[in-house]
Amino acid sequence: MKISIYAIGKYKKDLPEMDLCLDYLKRAEVMGRAFGITACEIREFDTKLKDANPKRESELLLSALPDGAYLICLDERGKNLGSEEFAENIEKLKDNGVREIIFAIGGAEGHSQEFKSRADLQLSFGKMTWPHKLVRAMAGEQIYRSVSIIAKTPYHKA
Repeated sequence: MKISIYAIGKYKKDLPEMDLCLDYLKRAEVMGRAFGITACEIREFDTKLKDANPKRESELLLSALPDGAYLICLDERGKNLGSEEFAENIEKLKDNGVREIIFAIGGAEGHSQEFKSRADLQLSFGKMTWPHKLVRAMAGEQIYRSVSIIAKTPYHKA
């Protein structure tokens, strides 16, 4: 199973937030190999728009989705899950043969309603608003945390 973060907007790879995201994804990929995770990566989409356009951004993300991918839409109004519950969901998806999970981070105006309707899960990292660069790092960390919970390592201490 492959786990990807699809994000609107491109950032320099040497920013601390991107370094952190990439580090967590690499850790998750290495740890996850033992139980079927083949890759963890981030894919950024540069829309080159001066004004946010959620409909166009959502169409761009949807057109890039692989067939059969499980889509997790990151949205402040989404479901608030604990890390252990989230890891259980990831493990069930893996066990049920899902080949790819996509975490989608929208642009400044968020995702379109059509995109949210297509999502298999709308997930929130809390009611607060987070900078998009930081959301990348948070998503990477939660992916790593989920993999470490599934692998039963001591990283996650409840």
